[in-house]
Amino acid sequence: MGILFAAIVVLGFPSLRAIFFGMAIFCAFKDHTSKGNKVMWFLLFLGTSAIGSTVYYFAVYRGYIKRKSASDAGRESLPHLTC
Repeated sequence: MGILFAAIVVLGFPSLRAIFFGMAIFCAFKDHTSKGNKVMWFLLFLGTSAIGSTVYYFAVYRGYIKRKSASDAGRESLPHLTC
């Protein structure tokens, strides 16, 4: 039981930090919502740490990735003209 707990701790803390900082950086630089919305998310990040970051990932970031991949796929389907 102790080995399982140690493995979760060793793998869990770095991944929680990665999601926290990754979503905070995305929110600050890539998210084009209002400043009030960004402040609300940052307060959620700081208040709940990894839980708020995970909620942001599913609520905002995944939608951004889906929209971006759909727009990239639309561009790839256009015929390329060469001169």
